Amino acid sequence: MTQAELDKIIAAGHVDLRRADLRRADLRHVDLRRADLRDADLRRADLRGADLSHAKLRGANLIDANLRHAYLIHAELNEADLGFADLRGANLRGANLRYAELSEANLSRADLQYSMGDGRRIKTLHCGMYHVVMWDDCMAIGCTSKSVDEWLGLSEDDIHRIDRYAVKWAKTWKPILEMILKAEV
Repeated sequence: MTQAELDKIIAAGHVDLRRADLRRADLRHVDLRRADLRDADLRRADLRGADLSHAKLRGANLIDANLRHAYLIHAELNEADLGFADLRGANLRGANLRYAELSEANLSRADLQYSMGDGRRIKTLHCGMYHVVMWDDCMAIGCTSKSVDEWLGLSEDDIHRIDRYAVKWAKTWKPILEMILKAEV
C-alpha cells in the first residue's frame, strides 16, 4: 500500500486495514482510534505519537516498530508481535497484551496501568481492591506507578498519603507481592 492510498483511507475515516502491508509506513501522529489493524504487517512502521486508542491490533506484526509516546489506551494487542518495538513513553493504559510477544521491546516510562499483561514479562494481578501490574523493575498499583524498590520502601505514612484506605490493603498484600517478586528472580 502506498502512502497516498493510506492517507486517503485515513482521511475518509474508514480505517479497516486488516492484513494490510504497512511495513515502514510513516504514521507519525496519525489518528487511528478504533482502527481495525488485525493481522496487519507494521514491521518498522513509524507510529510515534499516533493515537491507536481502542484499535484492534490482534495478531499484528509490530516487530521493530517505533511506538514512542503512542496512545494505545485499551488497544487490543493480544497475540501481536512487539519484539524489538520501541514503546518508550507509550500509553498502554488498559491495553490487552495477553499472549503478545514482547521480547526486547523497550517499555521504559510506558504507562501500563490497568493493562492485561502477557504473563511473562508483564504480570497482572487483581489483589483485593487494586489492580497490580509488574514489568521490568516497575510496578503499578491502582493508578500509581513507581519502581519496585520505591513501592517496597514506602512507609505506612507514605502509603497513607497516597491513599488513606490503602494502609490496611498494604498490610495484607505487600508481603504477598514481595513473595511473588522474589519467586520471579
